[in-house]
Amino acid sequence: MWLSKRAETLVKRGCIFSESRFSLQCRPSELRVISIPRHLSTEASAYLGTVKDAIAAKVKLQGVSSALASTQAVDSTTHEGMMRLLQQKQIQLPDGILSPRAMAGHFNDGVGSEVLQRGFPWSEHEYLDGHEANSNMLHAFEREFAAQTGTSPPDWKGLEIALDDPENLRASLDLSVAYIKNYQLDKCEVLLGRYALPACQARGLPWIAKGLQDYATLRMKQNRQAEAMLMLEELESMLPPHPIMLHNLGLAYNSMRMHDKAMDAFERAVALNRGVKAYDDYWNIGITLKHMKNYKDAFLELIKALELAPGHPSVDDVTLAKLHDTLGSCLQKAAEGVSEEDANTRLGLARKAEPYFREAVELYRGVIGSKHHLYGGACHLLSKNLSFQGRILEAEPLLFEAMSIETLKDGLHPTPCHEMLTELLDLHERGAVTQDGLKKYHDVLRVMIMHLHCRGFLVDGNGGVVMQA
Repeated sequence: MWLSKRAETLVKRGCIFSESRFSLQCRPSELRVISIPRHLSTEASAYLGTVKDAIAAKVKLQGVSSALASTQAVDSTTHEGMMRLLQQKQIQLPDGILSPRAMAGHFNDGVGSEVLQRGFPWSEHEYLDGHEANSNMLHAFEREFAAQTGTSPPDWKGLEIALDDPENLRASLDLSVAYIKNYQLDKCEVLLGRYALPACQARGLPWIAKGLQDYATLRMKQNRQAEAMLMLEELESMLPPHPIMLHNLGLAYNSMRMHDKAMDAFERAVALNRGVKAYDDYWNIGITLKHMKNYKDAFLELIKALELAPGHPSVDDVTLAKLHDTLGSCLQKAAEGVSEEDANTRLGLARKAEPYFREAVELYRGVIGSKHHLYGGACHLLSKNLSFQGRILEAEPLLFEAMSIETLKDGLHPTPCHEMLTELLDLHERGAVTQDGLKKYHDVLRVMIMHLHCRGFLVDGNGGVVMQA
C-alpha cells in the first residue's frame, strides 16, 4: 500500500492519531474485543460523542458481517473487480434461502402477481419529517411486517416459508425499498438479497423484474455499479423498453463512466415519450453532459430541469436538494477546468456555485435531518467549494461534519474516505486546522477505520491509504 509523502509526514508527527493507534488485526466477528475510548473529544461527541453513542456504533459494526456474509462486496467495488465482472458478464446474486415448495417449483409463471397491483405504501411514504420521525415510521413498518410474517429482524429466520404467500412477498419488496430510501442498506441486503429476490426468481415474471430492479438500485447505493449495470441490461433484454428502465440504465452507465451509452439510454427514454422532455430528462442529460465536460450545455439543461421540477407531482424537497447539488457541481467542475492563470473566472464560477450548495444543505437539513448521508454529502460539496475559494476556515467545520456522517454510512467506501482525509491534510497545511485541532478528528477516524475493516476493505488501495494514516 502506498501513502502520499504529505500524509506520511503528518502521520509520523502524530498529528491525527497521536498515541492511540487502532489495531487492524481483528476480524469483524472479533469486534467485541475492541475498546471504545472512555472520553471522546468535545466536537466529536456531537456525532459519536458519548460513550453510549460509541457503544451503539460498535454494535452497528458488529452487525455488518451478518449482512455481508453471502456477498462479495469488496471484490465488486474495486476497479479490478468491476472490470472482471464486465469481462465475464456474470450477474452475481447472493446465496438465497428458499422454502421447500419454492425449491420444488410450485410457483412458476408469475403465480400470485395480482397482489402487486395493491402497490407499495411503505416504500412510497415520503420520509420527509426528519431523522427521528423517519426512523420511527420505518420501525413501525418493520414491526408490521414482522407481525404479518411471524418472523423478526435482523435475520428474519423462517421468512422463506412466509414468502410462499404472495402478499408477504409483495410486502417484503415494499419494506426492502423503504430500507433503501432510508439508507438502511445492510438491512435491505438481508431482506431482499437473502429472501425476497430468490423468492421472486422462483416465481418468474413479473416478480423477477421487480426484484432485480430493486436489487440493482441497492447495488448502486452500495457502490457496486458494475453489478447494477449488468442486472439492468438483463432486465432490458427481458422486457419491452420503458422510460424508467432506460433512466436507471443511463444512471448506471454514467456511474461506470460510459457516458456515450448513458446519453443513448436517456435519449431513447425521451423518444418513448414522443420526444417530450420532463424535468428528469433534462436533469439526466445535463448530468451526462457535465461528465463529458460540456459544462455550458450541461448547465442549460440543469437550469431547465430546476424550472420544471417544482410543478412535477413526484418532486419533493429531497429531489430539489439533489438538483441544486448537481447545478452547484456543474459550476464547480467548470471552475476547476479553467486555467489557474484566469483566477477571476475560476473564482467567479465557484462563487456562482456556492448558493446552490447552500440551498441543498438547508433543504436536506429541513426534511431528513443533519445525520443523513445526503446531508453529509451536501456539506462535503459546500466544504470543497469554500476551500476552492480560499475560505478555509469556513470549509473545515463542514468537512468535519461530512466525515462524521460518512463514518457510519451503510454504503461506506474507501474512495470518499481517502478524498476527505486528503482534504483534511490540505486544510492543515493551509493553516485552517492546527496540529492540536486535528485531535477532534481522532475518534471519527478510528471508527471510520474500524468500519472499513469490518467491510473487508483491506484489499482496496484507497482503503490501505486511509488505514495506514
